[in-house]
Amino acid sequence: MSSKPRPWAPPGAASDPRIVTRTREAVDAWAGRWLGRRRLVASGWRTAAVSDRAAPQDGDWRASRGVVAVHCPARGKTRLLEWALDVSFERDPPNDADLKVLDAFLGKALDDLAAALDDMLGAAGKAADDGGADDGGERQSLDLADANGVKLLSLTAPLWAFVALRKALAGAPAPRRAPLVPILTAAADAEIRLDVVLGRARAGLADVRNLAAGDVLVLATPLAGEILLAAPSGAVAATRLVEHEGRRALTLQSIVKERV
Repeated sequence: MSSKPRPWAPPGAASDPRIVTRTREAVDAWAGRWLGRRRLVASGWRTAAVSDRAAPQDGDWRASRGVVAVHCPARGKTRLLEWALDVSFERDPPNDADLKVLDAFLGKALDDLAAALDDMLGAAGKAADDGGADDGGERQSLDLADANGVKLLSLTAPLWAFVALRKALAGAPAPRRAPLVPILTAAADAEIRLDVVLGRARAGLADVRNLAAGDVLVLATPLAGEILLAAPSGAVAATRLVEHEGRRALTLQSIVKERV
């Protein structure tokens, strides 16, 4: 295993929450098929220890048709068979002939578990396509235990399968964004409201309430003074009132603010 940072496989790549959820769902579905009401507690994927990196065909490791390998210690075999068959071997221990049948039955169940995780990783049939050869590279390990924390099963899968799954879960890359343009350029065609301010006046509340038709409200602006043109963000220009084709219009005298 390399200690050099790898952007394509950051530490804990197999602990992606989406992969953890998919693993939990696959294990629960398998337990429902084979163990009835019993449930297994998953440790979470982690970098496999040296003792867990044996090739799938070595020792007690059971190879799947994909990339997952399964190891079931003696205690795990007994517990899983008792759960699956709803029996107690302490009261009625099996003989040698029975053990062969039970081993074959458990092997079928473990093959189904490995296949479920192969499907979860999107790696079903990969090892078969490659002639069953193990890549010998870095592997991830997962332990399954009972409610008391007693380990019943260990599974491993190559790191490349998690890298491929993370890429698939990420989906297509986000489209490249167009470069940002100045906001005024982007909003050049937008319309805004312009207010024409003839002048300002101050009056008491009582005077305002008593206003009536014919009253004269004197503005602070001289009769020949400039009329302010304003946008919502502030004053824009000083203008004068003129006539244009029979309608009131404004002619700009000076720009107060160039940007709105």
